[in-house]
Amino acid sequence: MFNKRTSTPRAEHARVAVEQGPTTNRDYYVSAARSGAYAALLGIAIVVIIGNTVRLDIENRREEIEVTKLIGASNAFVRRPFLWTGFWYGLFGGLMALALVYYGLYLLEGPVARLSGLYQSNIAVASMSLAEAGAIVGIGIFLGLFGSWFTAARHMRRIEPR
Repeated sequence: MFNKRTSTPRAEHARVAVEQGPTTNRDYYVSAARSGAYAALLGIAIVVIIGNTVRLDIENRREEIEVTKLIGASNAFVRRPFLWTGFWYGLFGGLMALALVYYGLYLLEGPVARLSGLYQSNIAVASMSLAEAGAIVGIGIFLGLFGSWFTAARHMRRIEPR
């Protein structure tokens, strides 16, 4: 077990995990699918939350909507301010998410640099591209508009002047 001349331990057998490659690959795809499912659930939650907020706004302005319909306004005309509300909620929510992602990347730079130094490697935290940042804001706007449109369309049909 020991080399008598240098008195350092030697390995008699080395075992290489050849099957580790496919396992790591499979774990990557499973975690990517799981992340996608979590993102979809968060998207549904955003649509429900924005929809509920718009529904409350519609109920608070019910009499105004009835009067507007009495003078001949269409549902599309009455729905427009609520769509703008959803747009702004989505825009600011997307910008807030973007700020949180950039802040998280900023917080990771120091620990990753220290870890990279320990392994004498050149690892750095990659920042997002402008297209990725735009996609985050765009998805936020889409979710805000979709949630407000769906809720406003559903509740506008129920409000008819008396």
